[in-house]
Amino acid sequence: MDIVDFEAVPWGNAYMNITDCQASATPGLPPGAWDRGVIRCWIDLCSGDKPPESCWMGDAPQAVCQHGATECAFNLMEACAVETLDSQADQVNFVICMENKAEGSERDAEAAAKACATQVGVSADGVLACYGSADGVKAQRDMAQRTVALGSSRPGTPWVVVDGQALQDVSALLQAVCDAYTGAKPAGCSPAASKASNMCTIDAPSA
Repeated sequence: MDIVDFEAVPWGNAYMNITDCQASATPGLPPGAWDRGVIRCWIDLCSGDKPPESCWMGDAPQAVCQHGATECAFNLMEACAVETLDSQADQVNFVICMENKAEGSERDAEAAAKACATQVGVSADGVLACYGSADGVKAQRDMAQRTVALGSSRPGTPWVVVDGQALQDVSALLQAVCDAYTGAKPAGCSPAASKASNMCTIDAPSA
């Protein structure tokens, strides 16, 4: 982490379920279900230089996540961690821990956050306070804005960018960081470290 200015944007393939895009909904899907037609509308409408305020649903945003309400809850908790934890390393480790919990059997975002705070060695108080407050609404909105600003150039999740360039192969993140760094290479950039590195990825949804 010493040579990286890392930013996590926990939003994934979510969208704001705004009124302006309801006409694009796919017939037959249950209310609140993730809808490819609605997310495309939201991206088209809200990715410009001056998107309408309706893109963010005011003070009560209703995010729809590809994998349901649990994913939204975990995304929001991770967004609050990014906003409230001071250390970049703590933010990264907290998000990784939350993702591991979500990939496992945990479905309670608050319980996961408490366990991850203990594992990382930080207090969960600020993260949990954000999660249930207007600060959480703002954190969620920030993640939505930063993601939709990429427009249709982002084909799926994960979307990893190094020095403004998207990686075609996200498993090559370490190598891309090491190649981009112009200072003395740290031990983590050694050939042995690069060979031993591993990265868990989530496939992007098909078009």
